[in-house]
Amino acid sequence: MNKLEVVLKNIADLGEGPIWDSKKSTLYFVDINGCKLCSYNYKNGEYNEISTPGRIGAAAMCENPDKFICAVENNLYILNAKSKEFTPSIENIFDSSNSKEVRFNDGKCDKNGRFYIGSTDFDDKNGNLYRVDKDKNIIVCEEKVACSNGIAFSGDNKYMYYIDTPSGFLWRYDYDFATGNIENKTALIDYRDIKGGFDGMTIDKDGTLWVAIWGGFAVNRYDAITGKKIDVVEVPAPNVTSCEFGGNNLNILFITTYGGNDINMRKEYPLAGSLFAVETDGASGLECNKFAFA
Repeated sequence: MNKLEVVLKNIADLGEGPIWDSKKSTLYFVDINGCKLCSYNYKNGEYNEISTPGRIGAAAMCENPDKFICAVENNLYILNAKSKEFTPSIENIFDSSNSKEVRFNDGKCDKNGRFYIGSTDFDDKNGNLYRVDKDKNIIVCEEKVACSNGIAFSGDNKYMYYIDTPSGFLWRYDYDFATGNIENKTALIDYRDIKGGFDGMTIDKDGTLWVAIWGGFAVNRYDAITGKKIDVVEVPAPNVTSCEFGGNNLNILFITTYGGNDINMRKEYPLAGSLFAVETDGASGLECNKFAFA
């Protein structure tokens, strides 16, 4: 593994959900607590932010150019990135009135243009994993979720991988590409005894999983068949939140982290909240899927 580089120092309170736009050579990611969608142009180094109408758990590019589907608090919006206007798409998908911590968290699209997005409910474990179809119909795929996190789809469209962080397992489902349904939930990786918990993740062209470790200073790479750890990227920030491949050859792994407002933690780990990048040896990612928004 090559040397890890700091791309943007101390950029986010809670950086998450990186997505790569190959046409624009741009990495997008969210700052959940900062209430913004961030963009970094890999070619010229330009950085921009768009303020969001609340905490944004995840965003995905739409097939319609310059549009994004954004999961904000308990609502879905369509963002016009040029005008920076948010148009409500589906509102009040779940009840968030009982807790300030109940909100949308992580999300990904499949190759068929569906958007999978999860919610958090640490106290009562009443979060869900939702699927948003092209017609904006919402289906509950998984119930009793505490903190919905990493989602990835195998290159052959046979499996979906999913993380509910407090569960202690990375789950694999049989995935139906035609319908978007998931079934046969299987515990692929047991991480209850490691330092930290699984957070966001991505998958590469070889089908191996790259998982951000919250509280573990690392991104771990796992064989998606056996669940065995095969590599590690050490990160000088304690809470690593997610990762995604980008760059000209999709062989640059971009890594988001949590900065927070803990002064002592910031002093001990001055790079917390930064965006990192590392060129991987032999591994490359897949193009990000887009939401089928007309």
